[in-house]
Amino acid sequence: MSSVAVTSSAGLSNKQILQLGEVAKNASVALGVSMPDAMNRLSRGIVKLEPELLDELGLFTKIEPAVEAYARQLGKTATQLTDFERRQAFATAVLKEGTDKYSELAEVS
Repeated sequence: MSSVAVTSSAGLSNKQILQLGEVAKNASVALGVSMPDAMNRLSRGIVKLEPELLDELGLFTKIEPAVEAYARQLGKTATQLTDFERRQAFATAVLKEGTDKYSELAEVS
C-alpha cells in the first residue's frame, strides 16, 4: 500500500500503478526477489528518478533518453518538460521495459 500511496502522490495514473504491480510481480518471480522489494524498488526508482534502484530488477532505463523521447511525443524539447513530465517520461519508459522484459512470465503464471 505504501508503494501505491507514493506513486499516486507522484502523479502516476491508476493504469500505471496496476502496470507497476504486474512488472513487480513478474520481476519477483523471474529474479527470486520478494514482491514487496520489487514494488519498493520500482516505485522509489520511478518517483525519485533513481535508475540505480531498478538495476537489481534487470531494468536499465536511462533518464535522459526517456525524457527526450517523451518530449518529442509532446512536441517539446527535453528542457521544456516540467518535473512532473520528466517523471512521467521515466515511468513510461521503465514500465515499457519491464513489461517487454517480463511479459512472457505473465503468460505462464
